[in-house]
Amino acid sequence: MAQCRADSRRSFMVRIEDPRAVDGSRDALEQAVALGGGDIVAFLDSAGYRDGMSNARHSVTAHVSLPDRRILASCSRREKPVRFLWYRSIAVSVLTVGFFGASLAQGVPAATPAAPEAATTIEGPIWRLTELRGLDPIVLRDATRPATAEFKAGRISGFSGCNQFFGPYTLDRDRVVIGPLAGSMMACGEPSMAVENAVHAALAGTFHYVLADHHLTLLSGTEPVLTFQAEPAPTLEGAIWKVTGFNNGRHAVVSPLSGTVISLTFKGGSVEGFAGCNTFRATYTTEADRIVIGPAAVTRMTCGGDGVMQQEREFLSALESTTTWGFIGKLLDMHRADGERVLTAAGN
Repeated sequence: MAQCRADSRRSFMVRIEDPRAVDGSRDALEQAVALGGGDIVAFLDSAGYRDGMSNARHSVTAHVSLPDRRILASCSRREKPVRFLWYRSIAVSVLTVGFFGASLAQGVPAATPAAPEAATTIEGPIWRLTELRGLDPIVLRDATRPATAEFKAGRISGFSGCNQFFGPYTLDRDRVVIGPLAGSMMACGEPSMAVENAVHAALAGTFHYVLADHHLTLLSGTEPVLTFQAEPAPTLEGAIWKVTGFNNGRHAVVSPLSGTVISLTFKGGSVEGFAGCNTFRATYTTEADRIVIGPAAVTRMTCGGDGVMQQEREFLSALESTTTWGFIGKLLDMHRADGERVLTAAGN
């Protein structure tokens, strides 16, 4: 089966209806599957695709998310109506493309490019906004910083184009209720404010959600409202982190003194770097966004300059208190157990 890669992307939704007209709820779907029918959602992308074998250009590709969470995909140079396709015991009718019907009929997913394991829940990944109903996709594509959302333990948070936002959410099977949202209130120039306003207008309410091929789509009824793509899992390793702010132990995050540099790197269970005067090394372990950093071994040079040695002590004390890590955009963001920020750092 040929692989498909996109020159560009434009998605639209087709409702695939069971011939016996069951409704789209999960209970009804599970019952319909048991009886030999079902109601699922397919996405057709039409924007110039090329297969990885012949390099031929295909005008259409299709992705279907099946009830057992399998994703089927294929591409073709023409659209073709197929009356009934069979996947196990599920009878469906759909406007499909080329040999896509054969993929469904055989129950064999078409080959896709190697990628990280697809998300099976909206919780966990950081989702980057790629499409928003009524907003030019080029505005999102060319943004200096992408709009994002993360669902975690009943709290949605992210970046909406200009400001950070947060709010509650609840999950009920394949539906999510979001909002109301709140956040910072900084003003930005265009087109950032256009994205900001559109995100806040759209990202609240009750949605049906579909996970397919590393994408999350939030739908109002059967109409896609927002589409996100899962970002690669964040990692501490592979960068030199230059500290932009650290906790001074007096409930304040301060910038390094002028003329000083504080940096750190993480690799293979060891964190090491430069604390403003001396180099240091410590062990660390992580589990998801939790981190434990051991006591630091530090060289013993004494540096002049007002506050340099005090700064070093405060930074190392803050580092050892870290319990969680994450990212704000591209900034490393670390916190201690009481929620106070430990440090922020920019990678290079």
